Amino acid sequence: MNSSPRISVAISAHGFGHLTQTVAVLQALSHRYENMTLRIQCALERSIIAARLGRHDFEHERIPMDVGLVQPDPLNVDMSSSLEAYAVFHQHFDENIKTESLKLKNWGADIVLSNISYLALAAASSAAIPGIALASLTWDHIVKAYFDLDAPEVHAWYQQIQEAYGQSTLALLPEPALVGLSFKQIKHIAPIYVPGQRNSIIRDELGLKTDDKKPLALFSLGGIASAQIPAEAMLKQKDFHWIVDMDRTLPSADHIHTLAQLAHWPYRDVIASVDAVIGKPGYGTAVEVAAHDLPFVYTRRGHFPDEPIISEWLNRHTRSLEISNADWFAGNFTQPLETLWQRNKKPGLAFNGAEQAAEIISDLL
Repeated sequence: MNSSPRISVAISAHGFGHLTQTVAVLQALSHRYENMTLRIQCALERSIIAARLGRHDFEHERIPMDVGLVQPDPLNVDMSSSLEAYAVFHQHFDENIKTESLKLKNWGADIVLSNISYLALAAASSAAIPGIALASLTWDHIVKAYFDLDAPEVHAWYQQIQEAYGQSTLALLPEPALVGLSFKQIKHIAPIYVPGQRNSIIRDELGLKTDDKKPLALFSLGGIASAQIPAEAMLKQKDFHWIVDMDRTLPSADHIHTLAQLAHWPYRDVIASVDAVIGKPGYGTAVEVAAHDLPFVYTRRGHFPDEPIISEWLNRHTRSLEISNADWFAGNFTQPLETLWQRNKKPGLAFNGAEQAAEIISDLL
């Protein structure tokens, strides 16, 4: 057993969900390997990664290891920019595999963990290093869902992505996962969740009076600020206190609060401390509302292929309701929330996917 493994990690910068999943696994691995060495390739800022990873140090290479989608906000996709980004990324794809393979060898990587960069997995295979995919979805599904596969250029990207995923040693699919189309070997694991701590102090920090019993609802699109929040409609819904995460100035009201007021709190602790969540059906939010049995009202982005899988899982394991985009932008949240509060709580699940992943990865080290 290698007591001081060198782990090269590639993390998609498409939102924070891939980072959150991967950090949970790395933290579980750190309990087994105090002397492990990490190199993280991710286009997110080092400070964002460090804040989530905690005490363990790491080398950081701030480069994109996949494309994902270009989104001006969490609900919409810039199709032309996305196509352009894929064209640039795949222009010298084979050469980039060779470059990354050589970097892995020179760095002395014992294993590659990728969520969900196909370039990293292809490079690991080229370097004869085990490549582990951590994937609740994969980019071949995204390309197939959003782009025209009859277009020769798109079809070429799609094939390269599938071939790269097919070169992975193993894919770990945390529930609820969109099963990979191309992986040769897969293992299903429990949901991956970084525990948040419920804290009643949140109401004090927002300036709420002790006799104020109005429910506190978080309105967020996965921890990424957005203008896609109907704050004007929420001004009229004074039976709730709202925490909103917006990238524009909010109207002043005693029952409207900003996530920025709690900037010193870990986001997972904010979710753990509220009474309900309004958002989109992304992996991280779905698992968090399930873990805390929170009423969850959501709307879909439309084409994102993992949304049906996540929505079905939410229906089975959470108190949740889907509303239309029209109801979303009209701010019609009160009745759905009241309905959900009347429903019985759901039985608890095991959320030990990170520990399961760490055990499986340890067997390959």
